[in-house]
Amino acid sequence: MNHMVHIVRGMDEPTAPGATLLREYLTSKKSSILAFCEQHKLSRHQIQRYLRGDRRRMSVDFALRIQMATDGEVPVESWARPATEPVAA
Repeated sequence: MNHMVHIVRGMDEPTAPGATLLREYLTSKKSSILAFCEQHKLSRHQIQRYLRGDRRRMSVDFALRIQMATDGEVPVESWARPATEPVAA
């Protein structure tokens, strides 16, 4: 089964909270996207698309891999749309 996380994207916030947390994590660790992705075997292109807000859906597996790579500082839930918010078609 392919589970997907819908990324929050509104007029005031172009990217998911997870993107903000990931940027803050990388800054605090003084790590580039490339170094982070190479170290944790994550797709740099995929991470960049999420950080720019180009991608609206993320697999739970990928969100979990980011959570593990950041020692929980960027939790899976930070990429998800709140349950009370309807999913746009």
